[in-house]
Formats: sequence, structure tokens, C-alpha cells
Amino acid sequence: MLIISATGGSGSTFVSSRFKKAGWSVCLRPDVGSQKGFVLDYFKKRTAKFFKSSPDIYDDRELFELVYRHLKLDKKTRKNKTMLMLMVWGGLGFLKDLPDKKIYIVRSPIFTYNSYIKPQHLERLGAKSKDDPKAVDAFFGWYSHWVEHYKNALEDKDGYVVRYENFKKDWEKIPDVPPIHKDFVCKNDISKLTLKQDTIDYIFKKVESCT
Repeated sequence: MLIISATGGSGSTFVSSRFKKAGWSVCLRPDVGSQKGFVLDYFKKRTAKFFKSSPDIYDDRELFELVYRHLKLDKKTRKNKTMLMLMVWGGLGFLKDLPDKKIYIVRSPIFTYNSYIKPQHLERLGAKSKDDPKAVDAFFGWYSHWVEHYKNALEDKDGYVVRYENFKKDWEKIPDVPPIHKDFVCKNDISKLTLKQDTIDYIFKKVESCT
């Protein structure tokens, strides 16, 4: 089993779609964390084709272990090529000691934030706009765990780090994965940044102070 960790806005949709096209079974982002209202409903829906479960109020660690255990023990999973795409559990540090192949996708904090935060996220966070410090603090902290995801990517010596901005060169070095890098197009376009300069400066300071 292959496990890929990528926060929202880091290209996970592209990666997942290409894995499916290559014939892999993909368990897609069962770890919605604080980003959705009814976490267990999403969890059940996104794991349904792999196993049936009726979890009570479990925490993130227990939900991760439930998914991991089922995917590792399932005969179909062991027979077929399976990829587990994560959104926040990598940032919570659940992958460090696992023997499985792990890939961490890391994108510039500015473009990650700009790409991912949409009106529905602002509403959930009680923020007025993308430039609201409340939204910035949440995204890089408890909401998306970008900072911890970045730290864990660097600290996990058994994992592969794929830089979004250097996707093709980083990806082609990983053995036994689909050659999805051939279709990759970097979408970092400065003309599409909708953030004020003060917000960009604030993000860089926040990330630098935590890494």
C-alpha cells in the first residue's frame, strides 16, 4: 500500500485522478478533520468501498488506525495496487513510523492557501476574507496542519518528499509509482493570487517562525 499526504490545495486531486486512471484503487481523503461538519458521515462514505464500519465518536488517531488496519488486512487491497490519500493525518504525525511507502507533497504556502481557501471555508472559520488573519492562522494550524505536514515531511527519513514546484523531477525518482509526472502542469500563477501583500508577508512570517 502507498500512502500520500497532501494538504488541501497541494495537487491531491490531480494525483488521485491519475492513480485511478492507472488502475489503482484509491481511498480518497477519509480524514476530513475539522474541514467538514459531519466528520463520521464523510469517513463512512469515503471508506465504504473498502470496508463497512459504524464508528462511534472516534478521534483522528483511532479513525486512522481503523482505515490503516482494514486496508492492510483486506485481501483485495493486498492483491491490488492501493493508494491512501490523506489530507490532515500526515500533518498530525501518524505516518512517521509506518513501514509503508509514503509520499509527502508540499507546495508553496502562499499558493496552497490561495488555491484551497474558498467561501465555504471562510464561512466555517468565521472569517471575512482570505486576508483575515483568523483564516490564515487556522489553515496553517488546526484546520489544515500545513506547518506540521511540512515538518513531518522533512523529518520522515523513510518518506519521499515531492515539491509541487519541482513535481516532475521529484516524482520520477520514486520507484514503482505511475508516471503521472508526465502530465503534471504547475499552476502557480502569480496573476491569480488574490491575497494582499500584507497577508503574503504575514503567511511567510508565520511559516518561518514555526519551521
